[in-house]
Amino acid sequence: MGIRVLLPDVNRSAFHYQAEDDQTPESIQLPPSESPRIRPWMAIRVGFMQIKGLNKKTIQAILNKRNQGGPFRSLQDLLERVPVPEGDGTLLIKSGALDCLEPSLNRSQIMWTPFAHVRSHSTVVQKQGTTGHLFAFHGTDYPAPPLKDYDLKTQLPHQAETPGFLISTHPLTLYEPRVKGLQYIPAKDMEKHLGKDVTMVGWCITSRTVITTHEELMEFVSFEDTTAIFRTNIFPQAFRRSVHLIDLDEPFVLRGRVTDDHGCVTLNVSHVDTRLFYKISKRQSMHFPAQTEAT
Repeated sequence: MGIRVLLPDVNRSAFHYQAEDDQTPESIQLPPSESPRIRPWMAIRVGFMQIKGLNKKTIQAILNKRNQGGPFRSLQDLLERVPVPEGDGTLLIKSGALDCLEPSLNRSQIMWTPFAHVRSHSTVVQKQGTTGHLFAFHGTDYPAPPLKDYDLKTQLPHQAETPGFLISTHPLTLYEPRVKGLQYIPAKDMEKHLGKDVTMVGWCITSRTVITTHEELMEFVSFEDTTAIFRTNIFPQAFRRSVHLIDLDEPFVLRGRVTDDHGCVTLNVSHVDTRLFYKISKRQSMHFPAQTEAT
């Protein structure tokens, strides 16, 4: 659909997901949509509800103070107006929800700043009975040291840990160095390879196990790469070899033949390989329950 998903934002997110205009130049230049319900420049902003482990009291306090006093002007302004517990502050930073408050700082500097306040004012915090809060009172602003920003391998697991799935990039981005030497085709080019044996790399997003007329198990699996979603058939013989490997939210190297399955370009998988990849958190994508039915 071309709708962008935007990171949580302490000044723009609501409790739930909500639509907002995507003000990126590439979105604004798109022509008007024929559908009045979906504009081509529309985006979806992730709500606070999606940040796993974030206390509902903290969410409500942020929303209340924002409604009463307007947007937060800085990290210090937020933490002076809202008593954010240390754990919630860490989640907000990791999710990217506080990036908007300090555009001149990278995320590792943002992470450092509130904890510097806690270390410098620990006795004051205890006296005021707010132990565990990042910064719940007025105090001196401490400049952040020149820390290096978190690299992609750190930021993406943070993103997967907090919203529960990757928003800013495709999870296969993590594995680009591993597949660089492979001769594989992108999903968008499958139609060009009809009838040919190919190698593909995909992220498993849905699976459905069925029973054939010969009472054998096979599986229909949808994968996604950075270009498109593609369908695969894993017939009984290949299924028996790969059933212990196929799992949701994991990357795979797939080998098989590209076919036209009743008008749908499909990969008939003959071989599944995961050896190029290391195991990562299953919280990086949404889960879809497998279903079993007779055919």
